[in-house]
Amino acid sequence: MSVGGPRSGSERGDLLTPLGPLPTAPEALYPAIGARLRAHRQRQGISLRQLARRVGMSPGGLSQLETGKSASIGSIRKVAGALDLSLDELFGIHVDRS
Repeated sequence: MSVGGPRSGSERGDLLTPLGPLPTAPEALYPAIGARLRAHRQRQGISLRQLARRVGMSPGGLSQLETGKSASIGSIRKVAGALDLSLDELFGIHVDRS
């Protein structure tokens, strides 16, 4: 391969998904994940404080998750579950369950 030429996803270390390559560094995904969680919460008419109480987080911690400033897979799973949102849906992965 020539220097500076195009590289495949596996050479870059990206994960290939139906939506295109995702960076392997979780921090790069936090803003998009947080925005999706916030959108689902708002669509369901749940306040930030209500959801924080429901999942056992502080409102500040949930706000940081929604803005992409801080996240853990545990908190993402907990919040997604409280919103009846599967991780497949959260990450935009289509799974045919037929």
